[in-house]
Amino acid sequence: MQSNFSSERFLEWRALGYDTIAPRLSPQVASALTKVLDSRNGDSLSHQECLLLAECKSDDLLGLLVAADHLRSTLAGEVITYVVTRNINFTNICFVGCKFCAFSRSANHPEANFLSLKEIAHKAREAAGWGATEVCIQGGLPRRLPRFHYRDILQAVREAVPGIHIHAFSPMEIIYGVEMDLEKVRYGTFEELRVYCYHVASAVGLVSIEIFGYRNPACRAYAIELGLALQTTNIIRDVGKDLSNGRIYLPQEDLTRFDYSEEDLLARKYNEAFVRLMEFEAARAEEFFAQASALLPREDRRSMVAAEIMASIYHALLKRMRSDEFRVFEKDYRLSKLSKAGRIAAQLIKFS
Repeated sequence: MQSNFSSERFLEWRALGYDTIAPRLSPQVASALTKVLDSRNGDSLSHQECLLLAECKSDDLLGLLVAADHLRSTLAGEVITYVVTRNINFTNICFVGCKFCAFSRSANHPEANFLSLKEIAHKAREAAGWGATEVCIQGGLPRRLPRFHYRDILQAVREAVPGIHIHAFSPMEIIYGVEMDLEKVRYGTFEELRVYCYHVASAVGLVSIEIFGYRNPACRAYAIELGLALQTTNIIRDVGKDLSNGRIYLPQEDLTRFDYSEEDLLARKYNEAFVRLMEFEAARAEEFFAQASALLPREDRRSMVAAEIMASIYHALLKRMRSDEFRVFEKDYRLSKLSKAGRIAAQLIKFS
């Protein structure tokens, strides 16, 4: 018989144990829950079984909660652990006005504040002195934020307390940082393009390594070069898509060098000049991959495994485009899920 959910009834059922209450559940739900409890792995569920459990009601919902509690007890025991953390709001200035939080202030408000990097580092050291093992960094979205401020915050905390875990920034903050450099749609020289690549890729890498943690400062140079390698590969792959969006990331000086005009590019003209142009761009990307690989410090290889997985996937993509002579106007180059899984496994084994 179905019943309305209540905390009292859950505690009742919990005391009885899953094996006792399982017969009271619908057969499909009981079968799915038993499968997970036996395997201790939710991957054993089918898509339909996942949907079934997500929509549980009444007795089936109680059974799901009891099963989850039983599995939690089996895997983690009954000891509760916690992390000592400190929240560091580096600014309450925000232009969004979403009303999600109550602390945001306009830049001219008397209560507006913006912590310096020195003040943020002091708060991190203070937190460590109180026994904190983590700091959570967040803040409002002020206008005209310095380009690399998010990276600089992470670097300041990492230098102040090298061993502390950093839980940092909301997705909105990261998007805001990346969007700072999306206005330009033509690049005269590679040096101009390099600045763009640095902002949208290398800067993200520099933020990421502060979160991953590293011991050797040379890891920063690795992050910069890998970011350039990934972004230049992206530019080669997305030539056709970018044209559709009115953007040309191939430097104008390179087009001139290979006698391939912007008009040819807009017409998506595939000829020998285009292949030579793209081969030149690919060779530049290969150089960045090689430099990144040479710069990765041995002592930081394990903590950079996620970055190395990305490097492996993108490098394979670059090689595929080169072997296919850059049919980027007609093909959407991607690696299969199986190929990606193989490369992920290879990197995990390599750094285990």
